[in-house]
Amino acid sequence: MNSWKLKDSSKGHEGLVSDDNFQNSVIFHYPCSSNYDCTYYHSELPPGIYKFEVWGADGGDGMYHSTYTKRPGKGGYSVGAFFINKTTNVYVFVGGKGENGLHPSTRDAKGGYNGGGDAPSDKVGSNNDSGGAGGGATDIRIGDVDLDSRVIVAGGAGGTGFDTSYVNIEITPFGGGLTSSLPRSSGGTGVAASQTTGYQKGNGQKGIIGSLGTTTSGGGGGGYFGGNAIAESYGGQAGGGSSYIDGVFSYGDIVKNATNGESEMPLLNGVGKGNS
Repeated sequence: MNSWKLKDSSKGHEGLVSDDNFQNSVIFHYPCSSNYDCTYYHSELPPGIYKFEVWGADGGDGMYHSTYTKRPGKGGYSVGAFFINKTTNVYVFVGGKGENGLHPSTRDAKGGYNGGGDAPSDKVGSNNDSGGAGGGATDIRIGDVDLDSRVIVAGGAGGTGFDTSYVNIEITPFGGGLTSSLPRSSGGTGVAASQTTGYQKGNGQKGIIGSLGTTTSGGGGGGYFGGNAIAESYGGQAGGGSSYIDGVFSYGDIVKNATNGESEMPLLNGVGKGNS
């Protein structure tokens, strides 16, 4: 196992395990007790061809009349090979799950580490209709820690909101895919995060207070581009963040791919949807 360390060891502990099915493999677990205040792994890797697999984090669940919508979005999955031709600094950012809407809603729900958008508190009325926060993206960066050094990204899911249950939105705010989920509300849909657009590179949008002032929307998921939030009279569910695989390639039985959180994908404990 390579000598991986956390950038800020005061925030967590290395959650590293090896996979007995693969030589020289490392599985990175989320290292922090806080879903939003975390840090990244770093190491130097020697020359070679590496398989990268990343899973984005789930979004938070929003409230509808004091009850959770129970339709949280799942993070996406990306895979591909990468060639390192000389000893190189490598950085692994593992996304944190978006916080569920709070009841009572005394503060903002916190977006997951690595780009998840917060969901604002519901400060009007009975304080029980706040959105869920967006999940963070998981990505690998080569050579530097800036966003432009990402070679593979799995988008985090958006948070649900009041409208998820109010208008019975059946499509979850999944993260991942080259184009992620649309923000959805009682008034229609917004713009999905993709390879060229979204709220911001890396970051999902903070949720929006509905025009009636009584509910708040979910926060956007982190991603290559973060997801957008949406609200009409009430708070909608946000879009997930997009994935990115242009920095990796297919090699042998490794086929580069970006799968959204609504789809079947390989998991560490089998096959399923999302990263759980």
